[in-house]
Amino acid sequence: ANSKLVSFDRKARYLAAYETKKKLGKLAESSQERLILNVLKNHWGDENIEHHPLINQWSIDILIIPISTYVQIDGVYWHGLDRDISEIRLSSRNIDKKIVEKFERDLQQNVWFQNRNIELVRITDAEVNFHKHDVDFILDKYNLRCPQL
Repeated sequence: ANSKLVSFDRKARYLAAYETKKKLGKLAESSQERLILNVLKNHWGDENIEHHPLINQWSIDILIIPISTYVQIDGVYWHGLDRDISEIRLSSRNIDKKIVEKFERDLQQNVWFQNRNIELVRITDAEVNFHKHDVDFILDKYNLRCPQL
């Protein structure tokens, strides 16, 4: 029973620290995430976008509240998308071990969201960079447009 108490206490401390960082704007974000966040806020309105919501103890980059769609902006390098994952797994470098952890966490997220019929959209930083002057392309490709009323 004591280990459950310690586990709960650790979780409570994590959540409190996370919420503090979120309020202070201290959670990590890339320029690509900021760009997509701003485009979505302009498109949907600030009140309809949540930045860094927690779901199943994962911090997700963006939630579009009216359509219950979560958006992750994945760096191709940091998420293991720029080379074969089996090659990265064979590496003894610490950075590659972290990349494998992120890759596996992404797979877990994909399954978790899919099993609950919750929309999770993954957009790579490379795709955002390529379309940064035509972000409407990204909105259309991933069906992230606000329906016109």
